[in-house]
Amino acid sequence: AQLNDSPDLVNREPYGGAWMIRVKPKNPAEVNQLLDAAAYSATL
Repeated sequence: AQLNDSPDLVNREPYGGAWMIRVKPKNPAEVNQLLDAAAYSATL
């Protein structure tokens, strides 16, 4: 609902109030292999 009222949140709060979807992994153990923003930036 927040994005409907303030679509600019996508740019201002991409890791906070601007979530658009929720993902549920088939194998929760694989979540440990995901990179956060800092780790991903280090690969570039």
